Amino acid sequence: MADPMRIRATAKDGKVDVRVLMSHEMETGQRKTASGVVPAWFIQNVTATHNGRTV
Repeated sequence: MADPMRIRATAKDGKVDVRVLMSHEMETGQRKTASGVVPAWFIQNVTATHNGRTV
C-alpha cells in the first residue's frame, strides 16, 4: 500500500469538511479457504486529531 490515505479538507464559514479515503485489506468474513472461514477484518473506528486534540 503506497498511499494508505487520501485526505481532502475544505474550510467555509468557520467550519471544515474533511473527506478521507483509506486503503486497507478488508475481509467480509464470508470467504472460505481450505483451512476454514477467513475472519472478518474491517475498519470499525477512526479518530481525528488536530494539534493533539481529538476533533
